[in-house]
Amino acid sequence: MIELAASELAERLITSPSAGAPPIAYGDATLDDQARHALDVATTDGLSLPNDQSMSGYRGVVFNANAGTGKAPKKRPYQARLTEVSSNKRIVHGRYGTAEEAALERAKLLKSNPGRYKC
Repeated sequence: MIELAASELAERLITSPSAGAPPIAYGDATLDDQARHALDVATTDGLSLPNDQSMSGYRGVVFNANAGTGKAPKKRPYQARLTEVSSNKRIVHGRYGTAEEAALERAKLLKSNPGRYKC
């Protein structure tokens, strides 16, 4: 299992060049700003955001461009997914604009509900 501290992820985000595309405007902030904020919160709260080899880069975070209704790509394509221990059911817990926001929410749920969800 590979885990990076939120501060390491924030450093990678800041130093990584974008793919040449300008940041996507999202409300009053860009997605880059939202991702940095999520990483800052994770660092402040002492949460680790485990990463993996998925498209999102984080365990339990799924990229779904068509999340929601309609055929157009959505502004919140990342889903935080958890599996309940008692029922073994997968739960989608919200949709987010960045993978970091979804990973942060998942980490908060795991921390606040120990034993309820599988890691």
